[in-house]
Amino acid sequence: MNTERFNMERFSGIFDIALVLLGVLGATETPYFAKVWNDQTALKFAITPFLLIIFIWLWKELFKGYFERRRKPEYWLLFTEWTWELWSFTLAYYLFFFALYQTPNYPAFAVFYAFGLGLIIYFGISLAYSLEYRDVVRDFYRNRNWLLTRILTELGFLAVVYLTFLPLK
Repeated sequence: MNTERFNMERFSGIFDIALVLLGVLGATETPYFAKVWNDQTALKFAITPFLLIIFIWLWKELFKGYFERRRKPEYWLLFTEWTWELWSFTLAYYLFFFALYQTPNYPAFAVFYAFGLGLIIYFGISLAYSLEYRDVVRDFYRNRNWLLTRILTELGFLAVVYLTFLPLK
């Protein structure tokens, strides 16, 4: 593997901008969450995704040097996919409430609009990463074991996120 060409900083600035945009959207929707639920639940839905996103992003950045020294950029990419997955899921969640507020008589439209757009963005981001790093980290994008690992960890990660938001009071 040619780790000299592996630039782990390539999309970092894009994630910073995406996180700020998500923060603005979350901050503007928090009063609406408070109208739908109580204040405690509204804050949980507004803040918890950011805590998870920031925790995972910091974790991967703290161990970036370790992944570079061990020549294991696949693990760095796995953490990166988790952060973008959670970001896309959170965006879809916020867009769902935005669409539901705009078209209250069409909740199915809100679901398809929000989660469809979230999936399109997530797969677009995944495509950008795979095009950028496919020659350097071949195993991550072409190996069935890594594909299975990615799918299972992402499903497990989504289950954890779902369970985090399950108890509504």
